[in-house]
Amino acid sequence: MDNLAMWGLGSVGSVVLLMLLSGSWKKPFIWFGYGCIYIGCGGLTLFVVNLIGMHFNYHLPINPFTALVTGFLGGPGLVSVMVMHQII
Repeated sequence: MDNLAMWGLGSVGSVVLLMLLSGSWKKPFIWFGYGCIYIGCGGLTLFVVNLIGMHFNYHLPINPFTALVTGFLGGPGLVSVMVMHQII
């Protein structure tokens, strides 16, 4: 391995060791869990909007980006996705 790869491996290893010793190794998993919950709620919201919009011939794409924006920002995020869909 070259020196740059060794430095990267050493820095990642030291961060992991520091997290294990400090007891903060749970926080990234908790944040990841919250992120998955928000994305799931955003996707479910977009699905409901598409069910209602089906009667008005309106469809929003459901993908990770739109679910993320809708999930994290809530109502204003949904409105911004709707506006962006009309503009683009």
